Amino acid sequence: MGYSQDVIKGFSWHTLLRYVSIGLVIGKSLVVARILSPEEFGVFALVTIALGISEAATETGVNTTILQSNQSVSYFLNSAWVISIVRGIGIGLIMLVLGFFMADFFDNQQLLYLIGAISLAPVIKGFINPARISFHKNLLFFYDTSYRFALVICEVITAIAFTIWLESVFALVLSVIVTSLFEVLISFIFIKEWPKFQYIPVRGNIILEQAGGLSLYTFSTYLSENVDDFIIGKLSGTTNLGFYHWGYKLGHLPNYDLGKALSHSTFPVFSKIKTNAARLQIAFTRSMKILLVLVVVTTIPVHFASPWAISWLLGPEWVGIIPILPWLLLAGLVQSFVNQMYTLLLALNKHSIINKHQIASIIVMIPAILIGGYWFGLVGASIALLISRILTFPYIWLQTQKVLLWKKS
Repeated sequence: MGYSQDVIKGFSWHTLLRYVSIGLVIGKSLVVARILSPEEFGVFALVTIALGISEAATETGVNTTILQSNQSVSYFLNSAWVISIVRGIGIGLIMLVLGFFMADFFDNQQLLYLIGAISLAPVIKGFINPARISFHKNLLFFYDTSYRFALVICEVITAIAFTIWLESVFALVLSVIVTSLFEVLISFIFIKEWPKFQYIPVRGNIILEQAGGLSLYTFSTYLSENVDDFIIGKLSGTTNLGFYHWGYKLGHLPNYDLGKALSHSTFPVFSKIKTNAARLQIAFTRSMKILLVLVVVTTIPVHFASPWAISWLLGPEWVGIIPILPWLLLAGLVQSFVNQMYTLLLALNKHSIINKHQIASIIVMIPAILIGGYWFGLVGASIALLISRILTFPYIWLQTQKVLLWKKS
C-alpha cells in the first residue's frame, strides 16, 4: 500500500494550518507589538528559553516511541500518561531553579517571577491525554490539524485579550498557562480513549529506553535553535534581543515552519516504510524536491515585502528588524532542509548522527555569534547564524545519503 496520498493530505492540512496560523500571528502582532515594547519581547524570549531548556533536557520520547512502534496507542496509554505527569512536575521544579540563575545572570529580577509563573504550564501539560497521538499515528491528519489549530486560536485570542487588559509582558505568560489548560481539556473532550494513572514497567521501559538518545537530540536541537537568543540577550540587552527574536520568528515563518509541516506529515510514513529501502529513498527524494519548490516560492515574496510590512504591521519602533531579516530568512531556508533530513534519521532511530550534527552546529555557532555580534551587532549575529548553518550542512547531507545507500545494500 502506498502512502503518497496520505502524505499529500497530511501536508495539505498541516500547511493550511501553518498559513492560517501565520495570518493569525500577524494579526496578534498588530495588537501586541503596539502595546508591548521590544524590551518586553526580549524578556519574554528569555522566559521561553527557560521553558524550552527544561522541556528539552527532560524529553522522554513518548510520542516518538508510540509513532515508531507497531503496538497500538492503547498499549502505551496508561504508562505514557504517568511518565508525562512526572516529567511535567520535574520540568516545573527545574524552571524554578533556572529562574534564580537567569535573573542573576541577566541582572533582571522580573525574570524570576515570570519564569516562576510560566513553570505552571509544563506541570499542567503533563496531564494531556497521550491518546492525542493516535491522530498522527493513524494518519488522520484532518483531526490532528484541527486539534493543533484549536490551540493556535486559543493562544492568539488569550494573548491579545490579556495584553490589552494587562499591558505588560505577564500577559504573554498568562496566555501560555491558559492555552496549556485548554489543551488538557480538549485532549479529553475530543478523544474518547482516556488514560488511567497506572504504570506498567514493561511498557513504560520501552518509552524510557529511548529517552537518553531523544533527550540529547531534543536538548541539542533546542540549544542550536536558541543559544543565539541567550548570547544576544547577554551581549546586547533585552531590547536588541526583542528585535532579533521577532526577526527570527518572521524569517523562519515562510520556510522553516513550512518544512516542519512537511516533516510532520512524512515522519509517520518514513516510520512505516523504513524496512523498504527503495520506497524510503523515493519518498525522501520527493519530499526534498517538494520542500525546495515551496520554500523558494514563499521566501522570495517575504524578502521583498518585509521592509514596508514590518513598519506597517508592527510600527516604527520595530524597524530594527529590517536589516537582519534577509539573513534570518536564508538561515531558516537552510534549516528547513536540515529538519527534513532529521525527520528521516529520526524515523530510522539514527539519533547519534543528528546529535553529532547538532553539537557541531553549536560549537560553530557560539563563537561565530559572539564575534559577529560583538563587532557588527545584530546584523553580524544574523550573518553568523547563517554561516554556521551552511558550514555544518555538508555533514548531515553526506550522513543522510550514507544511511540511504546502506539501507539499499
